[in-house]
Amino acid sequence: MVKKIALFILILIVNFVNIFGQKEGILSKKITLKVKKVTFLELLKEIELKSEIKFSFYQKSIPEGKFSFNFNKEELSDVLAIVFQPQSLIYSVLYGNNFVITKQENKIKKFTISGFVYDEKTGEKLIGVNIYNVYSLKNTTTNQDGFYSLTLEEDSIYLVYSYIGFINSEKHKLLNKNISENIYLESSFFTFSAKVNSKTDNTKFKPDEIHLSIKTFKQFPVLFGEVDVLKSLQLLPGVNAGNDGTTGLNIRGGAPDQNLILLDDVPVYNPSHIYGFISIFNSDVVQDVGLMKGGISARYGGRLSSVIDVRTIDGNKKKLKVQASIGLLSSKITLDGPLPKNKKTTVVLSIRRTYLDVLSALTKSNLFNNQFSNLYSGYYFYDANAKLNHRFNKNHQLTLSFYSGIDNSYLKNSFTLKNPQKSIKEKDRQSLFWGNTITSFRYNHVISPKIFGWFLASNSTYNFGNISEYSYSEKNDSSRFETSYDYSFNSKIRDWIFSYNFEYKPFSWLSIKSGSGFIFHKFEREVRVESNTIVTKKNGLDVVNAIEFNAYTEFKLKITRKLGAVSGLHYAQYNLQGVQYGLPQPRLNLNYKLNKNILLHAGYASSMQFLHLLTNSNASGIPIDLWLPSTQKIKPEKANIVSGGISYNKGNYLINIEGFNKNMMDIIEYKDQVNYLGSDNNWEDKIVTGKGWAYGVEFLAEKRNGKTNGWISYTWSKNYRQFDNINNGKNFPYKYDRRHNISFVLTHEFSKKIDANLTWVYSSGANATLPTQVYYANSSTAPNNAIFIYGERNAYKFPNYHRMDFSINVKKIRDKYTRVWSFGAYNIYNRWNAFYITPAYNNDGKREFQLVSLFPFLPSINYKIAF
Repeated sequence: MVKKIALFILILIVNFVNIFGQKEGILSKKITLKVKKVTFLELLKEIELKSEIKFSFYQKSIPEGKFSFNFNKEELSDVLAIVFQPQSLIYSVLYGNNFVITKQENKIKKFTISGFVYDEKTGEKLIGVNIYNVYSLKNTTTNQDGFYSLTLEEDSIYLVYSYIGFINSEKHKLLNKNISENIYLESSFFTFSAKVNSKTDNTKFKPDEIHLSIKTFKQFPVLFGEVDVLKSLQLLPGVNAGNDGTTGLNIRGGAPDQNLILLDDVPVYNPSHIYGFISIFNSDVVQDVGLMKGGISARYGGRLSSVIDVRTIDGNKKKLKVQASIGLLSSKITLDGPLPKNKKTTVVLSIRRTYLDVLSALTKSNLFNNQFSNLYSGYYFYDANAKLNHRFNKNHQLTLSFYSGIDNSYLKNSFTLKNPQKSIKEKDRQSLFWGNTITSFRYNHVISPKIFGWFLASNSTYNFGNISEYSYSEKNDSSRFETSYDYSFNSKIRDWIFSYNFEYKPFSWLSIKSGSGFIFHKFEREVRVESNTIVTKKNGLDVVNAIEFNAYTEFKLKITRKLGAVSGLHYAQYNLQGVQYGLPQPRLNLNYKLNKNILLHAGYASSMQFLHLLTNSNASGIPIDLWLPSTQKIKPEKANIVSGGISYNKGNYLINIEGFNKNMMDIIEYKDQVNYLGSDNNWEDKIVTGKGWAYGVEFLAEKRNGKTNGWISYTWSKNYRQFDNINNGKNFPYKYDRRHNISFVLTHEFSKKIDANLTWVYSSGANATLPTQVYYANSSTAPNNAIFIYGERNAYKFPNYHRMDFSINVKKIRDKYTRVWSFGAYNIYNRWNAFYITPAYNNDGKREFQLVSLFPFLPSINYKIAF
């Protein structure tokens, strides 16, 4: 008897192994089926015929009525889920190709599988990983902390974890209780060697949110060989760059200050170095970059155009990693890894600095500087990132972050004359500086398998200023004369931010995000003028405080198998010295899947911006910035944007076409021929408020995997402004109204050691306001003084802009280190693109305007080593 029982158990085990091994192969079989108004029994017979399987069922469980379906080379698992789920039917594989159909119980139990997804090599969290249950078509993605939660019916589940650039991980589980499952994905040196599940990729695409991974933006050739995050975004549809070399982004008709730029959830007010040519984001510490430009999540507020969410690494959890690089512009070093004897704590330290000022100092010689004068200029920037991350256990984590960066451009001039008759001393110092400092405290915790929360306390400070010092002294035997003048201007905005947020996923078809917080704004401005002939004078608004409260709730629903929606409300209230503004800001996104490959999407977002940026319009890109609050006279800016489109996504290929319409109210602009002068108090009298609108169509065709990948993007758009007191009240094109924008991106991996990258961009010219007449006024103090009479606002259009960039990376990969030589060229065919326009004289002595170009053909080289 015992032998018979043992033999029976052995047979069951063998059959179970065979069944489990065959199950995946059967379900992945693709079938084509088209039926119209047939009974459910007839439908089952057609499926049996096409897939060579056999169904067993109780007759009473089969629904009545007529059914129509059309499947074209769909996997059997998809077909069965689509046919059975609306009828509350479930299936299981009994043996071989035999499927048993049963009626789903009304009170079926549900459980949740949750956890974190990490990079297997470094232990870094992975953002936006798609988790997909093959049997039920239910899916989710990891959040900004790499956390996922998926609630499913009690049953066997087959989960696929998919992330571009990583090999898929597949897990078979029996879900009969809540499960905590952390996943480690193995990266691939070659994107084309990663196992790609086309079904999972199709569910991952979000038309309203674009992500660039660290691998993507590090491939692009950029200015001076410095990899740059914001320049990568300029290659996407709907994103328009400013002038040549700048990182300013004009997104769907908005100004650069209308983008909410976040560094680990903390706002950054000026993301630029070198007058805007490169950004403050060090690529060695950036993990993920997200861009939301249409259906912006209800979680975000305070800006009109977009959200740019930059996330940094937490640090290598396996071993200490050191990266060092030397380029033509700057050098940097980065260290990240676990603290000794404590694998729960990781640290990241990174420092970057230019050496233009050092080279300038070294090149000084008597050839340029004589015994009487010493004139030289210099420029430098530096930035530093630091991050301490400690995981107490699987449910609690604490992160401390720090960023500091400064730009300083200076000019020094001195003159000395000394002889027996008299002596003269003259000194002149000019300095322009700006920088950001950010500190943050972030605590996140898993409250339950379905609830994830995080608390943020942070400070963000942006400082801009300029200093001018001048002194002159002359003396001889009989007399002495001295004069001195000191001027300094400093503008600063400080934010103290406190917020709490949580995500709750009660059901597989519903996800809830909610949170609230406060922002305490402090605006500081100081103007100091000192002279030996006048007393110290202070002008300007010293300190202004404002409080901003915000709260949001957002629902992500899967309404039907094909229809999904994200609906939310963001509310913000702003208080300053008795002035109060508040506005509910609804958000809505809809996605409808026509079939497996075609997605229709639409979105609406209302937004309000309480802060205004005044920039000296004559500075040609130099960030002379003054952030100012909304007042009783200057209302907050408001915008409404509607967008919609269609996407085709199959395998490695994606095509997306989207249109948008954006209306803006109470936006600000300088009056004609007026700009901000540092000592002025009455900034409100120098600007006017009006309205603007932009609309256009965006196109993107992308290949995302393989040896060769890249995309082509095209944007057609119009962008206008209207102010009652500007341009005689007539509409005029915005400065960066560019009708056509094209970007072509191509990357190719020749081998594990060599890859090459090519980009080409084209855009219609920007707009400018030019004089139409010039008069000369003579006076004793200003002979032949030219007075310009300007024409219509932005009536002149710059020549069309285009250029091509190229880079090649040569790698040497060893067990203990990796070395990369990067060679590249900016503006390969030496196109002289216009940077700005200046009045000049031609060879005949007549007045004309000349276009000034900034960057010709610029080669670059960079060496990097990591160990």
